[in-house]
Amino acid sequence: DVPYLGVFNACSSSVEGLIFGSNVIEAGNGNNIIVAISSHYATAERQYRNPTEYGGQKPETTTSTVSSGTASLISNKPSSIKITKATIGRVVDAKENDALDMGRAMAPAAFNTILQHFKDFDVDVDDYDVILTGDLSYYGSELLIEIGKEYDIDFSKVHMDGGLMIYDREKQDVFAGGSGCGCLPSVVYTYIEAEMLAKRINKVLIVGTGALLNPIILAQKETIPAIAHAIVLERV
Repeated sequence: DVPYLGVFNACSSSVEGLIFGSNVIEAGNGNNIIVAISSHYATAERQYRNPTEYGGQKPETTTSTVSSGTASLISNKPSSIKITKATIGRVVDAKENDALDMGRAMAPAAFNTILQHFKDFDVDVDDYDVILTGDLSYYGSELLIEIGKEYDIDFSKVHMDGGLMIYDREKQDVFAGGSGCGCLPSVVYTYIEAEMLAKRINKVLIVGTGALLNPIILAQKETIPAIAHAIVLERV
């Protein structure tokens, strides 16, 4: 029996929730807000691909949805980690229509949001210890770095990706890496938070990426639009 808002923006939902909750608190309309998110492997497979029991062959570009649930508390009470900036992304259609290669479908949207963030706040790659994208995984991360080079932006020295960090691709059969709404926050609230509290990371740009597809889009062989939202966490 508390006020509730459902937020969904595909796999970028976790960052969208943080942006929305932060703005509510900044406007003085709330004191404590919980942002919760979850995803499940079997549900994603059944809804967007083929049921697991079909045993269909998958290409290496496939990502494996993370079964995970996370929750974070945003508060107007000071803490050691603070949300300082945010950039709301725009829908970008890279004209990709392969639901088994969502990383490359989302990479242009991630770059678009990062570039807009740099322009809005007059910052660049060197202002961040880490730029963490959400579930571009192997092939999407590769494409993001290639796009950056075309604009003379070198992401390679600071870029990490939740889809690459959450699994061990050498030891686990997860194809290109992880994906899903729970993928990025599972990395942020464990590894990234621990590194910030240990003072090894001071400032991180978190970019949640989402492929805005549905079963009808896939059945009609339409292209898959994508979106990315960004938020900055700083150690106080």
